[in-house]
Amino acid sequence: MTVTPPNPMPDSDPSRSRATLASEDLITTRREAIAELFPEVMCEGRIDFDRLRRVLGDSVDDSEERYGLSWKGKSKAIQAVRQPAPGTLVPDRAASLDFDQTENVFIEGDNLEVLKLLQKAYTGTVRMIYIDPPYNTGSDLLYSDDYTQTLPEYRADAAPRRPGPPRTSSHSEASGRRHSAWLSMMLPRLHLARNLLREDGVIFVSIDHHELHNLMHLLDEVFGPENFIELFTWVRTATPAALARKSKKVVEYVVCYERTRSGRAYRGIEKPVQSTNPLLNRPNSVRELVFPAGAVHTKLPNQIFPAGRYGTERYAVDLLEETAVASGRFIQPVRLKARFRWTQSYLEAQLAAGVRISIASPRLVPSYAKARYGREAPPNLIDARVGVGTNEHASAELQALLDVGRDPTFDRMHPKPTSLLRYLIDAVCDDDDLVMDFFAGSGTTGHAVMQLNAERGGRRRFLLVQRPEATGSARFPTIADLTRARLHAASAALRAAHPDTALDLGVRSYRLAESHFEPWTDERERPADLAHQLQHATVRVRPGATDWAVLTELLLKTGRQPTTPVQTLELEGTTVFAVDGGQTLVCLADPISPAVLRAMMAQAPRTILCLDQAFRGDDTLRTNTVCEMRSHGISHFRTV
Repeated sequence: MTVTPPNPMPDSDPSRSRATLASEDLITTRREAIAELFPEVMCEGRIDFDRLRRVLGDSVDDSEERYGLSWKGKSKAIQAVRQPAPGTLVPDRAASLDFDQTENVFIEGDNLEVLKLLQKAYTGTVRMIYIDPPYNTGSDLLYSDDYTQTLPEYRADAAPRRPGPPRTSSHSEASGRRHSAWLSMMLPRLHLARNLLREDGVIFVSIDHHELHNLMHLLDEVFGPENFIELFTWVRTATPAALARKSKKVVEYVVCYERTRSGRAYRGIEKPVQSTNPLLNRPNSVRELVFPAGAVHTKLPNQIFPAGRYGTERYAVDLLEETAVASGRFIQPVRLKARFRWTQSYLEAQLAAGVRISIASPRLVPSYAKARYGREAPPNLIDARVGVGTNEHASAELQALLDVGRDPTFDRMHPKPTSLLRYLIDAVCDDDDLVMDFFAGSGTTGHAVMQLNAERGGRRRFLLVQRPEATGSARFPTIADLTRARLHAASAALRAAHPDTALDLGVRSYRLAESHFEPWTDERERPADLAHQLQHATVRVRPGATDWAVLTELLLKTGRQPTTPVQTLELEGTTVFAVDGGQTLVCLADPISPAVLRAMMAQAPRTILCLDQAFRGDDTLRTNTVCEMRSHGISHFRTV
């Protein structure tokens, strides 16, 4: 969608301007930020790097040789971040569930262009990103980006490359043997993804050994090495290749970085209640503790313990007074002297809180167990001990959910188990956070978000992106079809298990498509096309574009999320959309009448947005509209 050509006579009225519909220009945004911080380094609108070096002093490294990751094509990959996204997102209500109520979003399309389209609306809003990108194992890398690729070319590029299905996480890689192709594919996507994270946002990236070292260097470059958190090791299989000759590979990795390193703790699983902890600690000083009669549990037989030296070679324990055991308890006070962690007052407070004290052997070394433990930080090994399954569990889960049995189409698919995603999401997310996955694959991340909401409560939301990569399956022609099918099936299963739930189990489905507005050409590129546009400047909306589709494009490109609540009003027989609680009114009628414009003004919005072409060149109507809006106190009148 683009702006109509400028008037030959400049419009001097600041109350009426045209809305910019270009995707976010990240380079311009950063240049403006530098200008705000260091206005003295700007010269005729450009950054004078000599001045910037003088301002920054010793902070600048201008040596030719420096440590860093470099590869053929890196410059082009960096430039890709700045290339505008010419497309838009089209709502697909037929492929959605509870479209008007849900805040969960699934987008079918190339994730590079989609990430660009989401910059204005989602910058700084995502709490967690999880991605399972291509592992560069030697298969086809479908993401061999052509940054000037048209949408028809993109659709053709998504056609089948070879017989059989790819992996569910888009693991089909053309030029997969070339590390540079993989790095060039990942770099712009990671840069764009970082912008979407909140300041306390977290990214998890699944990877195997093929590109682990390069991924770590890449994440250091994009996020900064100071924001590295952990390299988690996930036990991915219980049945490694039987014919392996050197080693049997049973693990993959999950790399974790934060956008800005914070002091916020991650949550692991709760420690089992039956776990016991020692009360003795060698660095502590020797002190005396008195355990009240009946407070100490034991499985020792009934007996009497005389005063004396007990304990172990490592931990000496002195029993200061005789005590006795009967029916699983020490029935007399137990007065001990040893290197205890606790003081007497802390012991009494813990007993009052329900902590269980026990002595397991005649050595009289006490331990404690809480009735309920707080959640500890997660270990960097992720396996069954923390409740996370393997690839085998994931495949069985997906086949059962979709009722596909042993369909050979899915034999080579390697989805992640929902238990892994639940574990990661639960570690960092609060109840209403937004989780994103732009290599959505079979939709495990969305499924896990819904499951976690059902298990723990809350309104966590997901934002998934998946390219329509062909699978060769009649039932699921593309991986995007599989993603949608899995989300719908998971929703149905959770509704059946929780029939009275108020959970958000819906999915808003969108597709990447061409803009609904004819593109505006830069006159420096094709002056002949510019002349054509000037001649036909009053016809900008493409034929066949629906109002809801155009509205979605306007929402995105004016910085609003597609889930923004929208109300429809009927004013003078014309549909008008109310956004931001009625503070913004959008009318897409063409032509637009003075009666409709006055009816919109009567609603007292802050902003009114109309099609520029709707005025049909009537400068008198346009001028009168501006004056009337000013008299009604409407501060913003925009046309597109």
